[in-house]
Amino acid sequence: MILVHCNPPNPEQLWEMFKDQLSEDFMRIPGMTKDLAYQLAYASIVRKLINYGKNINTDFPSMPKIDLDKVAKEKEKLNQSKHVKKSDEEERDLTTVRIQYDPVWKLKEEILCDWKGRGIFYKARIVRIVQYEDEPVYVVNYPGYRHADEKVLQSDAFNRFLPMTDENVQKVNVGYFESAKKVAEEKRKSKGSIARGGSIGRRSVAVAKDTPVRRGRPPGKSSIKRGRDSVKRSDSNSTASLIDSFMPGAELGAKRPKIGRQGDMNTSEGSVVPATPESESPEDAENTGTLPKKLKEIFEMDRHRVEIDYKLPVIPARFSVKYIINGFIDLLKESGDEDQTRLDEAKCANSSIIPDKSLINCAVLVVEELLRCFDDSTVEKLLYYYEKPYFESLSKVSCSLQRRSMKILKKSRKRQMNQLTGK
Repeated sequence: MILVHCNPPNPEQLWEMFKDQLSEDFMRIPGMTKDLAYQLAYASIVRKLINYGKNINTDFPSMPKIDLDKVAKEKEKLNQSKHVKKSDEEERDLTTVRIQYDPVWKLKEEILCDWKGRGIFYKARIVRIVQYEDEPVYVVNYPGYRHADEKVLQSDAFNRFLPMTDENVQKVNVGYFESAKKVAEEKRKSKGSIARGGSIGRRSVAVAKDTPVRRGRPPGKSSIKRGRDSVKRSDSNSTASLIDSFMPGAELGAKRPKIGRQGDMNTSEGSVVPATPESESPEDAENTGTLPKKLKEIFEMDRHRVEIDYKLPVIPARFSVKYIINGFIDLLKESGDEDQTRLDEAKCANSSIIPDKSLINCAVLVVEELLRCFDDSTVEKLLYYYEKPYFESLSKVSCSLQRRSMKILKKSRKRQMNQLTGK
């Protein structure tokens, strides 16, 4: 366009300056030489000048001379050599494909496909065939499974596809059922090993470490697996039996047993379980204070199911800790009312043995303080690290009060035992 409309005085200098840029497109052709690329670029300029009614030899005598026919023949030779080379490569590629990828599966053909290369074959259908870098890609659909289409390269299809024959179907079904049976057997053994562990103490945690879920876990990793996709829902009946045994009057209208007499009181040392490192595994050890035996078992079972079995608790809980402890307090107060009735009867009969009501009152105080300590331990986990020291100093007062209440409870129990034995 510059030569046509501007008539520059030295057009040959323009050509020397821009011939590399003008020949870039031709240089990208495989097998192209630099001189031939210059000639092709110069020939295209000459042809454009001819279209505008210009002649390179007469209108621009200072420009280099060129033979268009000779350049055309050179280009034709290059195209022929390129075509021969491409034909040889295609023939070699087709031979390789016939050797490596035979047979070639057809569109809408039913096959048996190894799902994601895991060794389990499912019935499938080829719903689409696309081309990816000179290699066919089969889009496989599994009937009955939505959004499960899979793309399989032909190089992978040779190992993952099986023809739909009776023999292959029977072989695949046998392998599928054996695999499912093996998985079910492993789950059954893991559950059985946990069930045989007895109480949820050191022994059950040690047995659970050998389950397939935990086997092979590298040391030093946390045993808690986070995320909702990685855990299951906990069975709400898992702790129901323990709760029912601890709360016999959980159902509406159920009659609760009275524990006013000393023989019915469950305040012996065996009724509480101190939460010391000896009663738990080292990795699960936690300061839980002094808990009643049944409440301790519920606590350990729930923790075992969350941290070992990777299950989520059912929310809301069937019975909260507050509900259980308040129920026990009501039970103690009802027993205290019964003791008051017997006290009135003893006064009327001038009996020498008078029930000690302070025993019930002290037990109620201990249980109420237990609920408060449970709430304190929950709140402590929600505090920032710089708030915890001040909170712990306040909690020590409550713990000391609980210890004093326990001492008073033991003294009252001993005094009542002396009254009953006549000492």
